[in-house]
This record gives sequence, C-alpha cells and structure tokens, in this order.
Amino acid sequence: MKKILIEPHYFPSLAFWACYVQAEKVVLDIHAYYEKQSYRNRCEILTDKGVWMLSVPVRKPWKRPLHAIEIDNRHAWQKDHIRAIEAAYRKAPFYEYFAPEILTILQEPITTLLQLQQRIMTTCLKLLQLPNRFTYSTDYYDAAQVADLEIIDMRNVLHPKKKTTLNIRWEPYMQNFGAKFVPNLSILDLLFCMGPAARLYLQQGVKLSLSERVAF
Repeated sequence: MKKILIEPHYFPSLAFWACYVQAEKVVLDIHAYYEKQSYRNRCEILTDKGVWMLSVPVRKPWKRPLHAIEIDNRHAWQKDHIRAIEAAYRKAPFYEYFAPEILTILQEPITTLLQLQQRIMTTCLKLLQLPNRFTYSTDYYDAAQVADLEIIDMRNVLHPKKKTTLNIRWEPYMQNFGAKFVPNLSILDLLFCMGPAARLYLQQGVKLSLSERVAF
C-alpha cells in the first residue's frame, strides 16, 4: 500500500496531483512548522508574460505549525488572484466550465491557510472526479516515526525554489500561451486547458515513480 506524507498546497501543482493518483493514502502534514516561499501558500499559473506566482499573504508565520497559520486579509489578495486567473485563463477552452466553482473559493471569507487549502482540495477532488484519499496528521512526525509508519516522506519534495528529487516525465498538453510547453503548473492550468480529460492526464500523461528519486 503506497502511503505518502506531504504538506497541503495552494491550488497544488500537477506533480502533487500525479503523486496523489498513485497513492492509496495521502496524509497531509499540518503539524510541521510553516515554511515561507513554499507551495503551502503559492501556486504558479501561465500568463501572456510567462509563469506568474500567486501568493497568499500570511500573518506571523515564524515557528508555527501550518494549522495555526492565519491569512493576512488586510491585503486584497483574493481580488488580485481572481483578476490574475481571469486574465490568464478566460479564453481557455474550459474556463467557463470550471471557473464558477474555483472562483467561489476566492470570494468567500477565509481566516486560516488550512481552511483555504481544505476548500481547494475538496473542490479539486470534485472537479477531477477523484476519490478522497486525504487524511490529516495528528501530530508532528519525525523521520523515525515516518519509517515506522511505512510511509513515503514527500514533505518539501515539491518546492518552487528547489529542484525536485522526483524523476518526472511530462507529456505536453495544449496550453493557453506560448509555443513551448511549461510543465508542473498549478492544477488550475490543467483544469482550464484540458477540462474533463484532466484526470486521465494525471493518470497517464505524467510518468513518475514515488520510490524513484534523482540525486542533484
């Protein structure tokens, strides 16, 4: 049984979801300390100017577990993200099909990062028509505990500032901008560009092995 331990992300990347479809159980680590400049509060979309990072502002994240992280709603980040998503994808083939449910998440009052991540995960599972294999950590798991649990530790393996140790091969799909395929964007890109075929792409278009790593 393939079980993975990984931190929840903001509109997770395709690599996150490709790992998800291969696993039989996915434990979301909400007890490890929050890490800045990670996918926990960031996602990448493709615009006419290239890859653009969307970031959710948070309040005083230092030495606090993820489940205790509050969103800094003094900033109009929700309106900014909605405008960016609309500008990037309103001409994509399946934007009108998926946008209402996705943008609703960003129109609702949200106080914590975990609440936001949970709403995103629930909506993505529905739109991708995937079963819910998520559970949440009940405490912090160190390396020894992870080994005892026979779980694959994927924490911080996917990071916007670091090369991943996963060996991943991508099948290109038609994107909204540019002649060159850009891999591993947010799930938003795949949903708006591929529509109902998004799940099949995650299952067949992304080649990776959870146990195979590459050294850098």
